[in-house]
Amino acid sequence: ATSAAAPASQPTPPKPSGSEPSG
Repeated sequence: ATSAAAPASQPTPPKPSGSEPSG
């Protein structure tokens, strides 16, 4: 497997825009 496929800098998957709560 290539390291590029799983970036260590982003442990969490890219959530869709708008998923983050507005506070």
